[in-house]
Amino acid sequence: MIENSIFLNKKNIDRASYVRALLNLHKIKGVDIAKEAGVTFQMVSRVLRGTGTSTKVERVIARKLNVEYEELWGRKPRRKAA
Repeated sequence: MIENSIFLNKKNIDRASYVRALLNLHKIKGVDIAKEAGVTFQMVSRVLRGTGTSTKVERVIARKLNVEYEELWGRKPRRKAA
């Protein structure tokens, strides 16, 4: 089961909100993530709202935040289809 919420200061928040807060803190923009991942800004937006998933986008976000993928997203990355 994927854990979609985390505890921050003893408050339960969803993972997408946490990631958005980290990106804001580090002044990382969605358009920069989209450019590096080679996807549209809309795809990045879906990932950051928690309504979509993209391993490519999630990897770029983890790399920009200098955090391990599993630590940030709470799961292992999905494998690419062959």
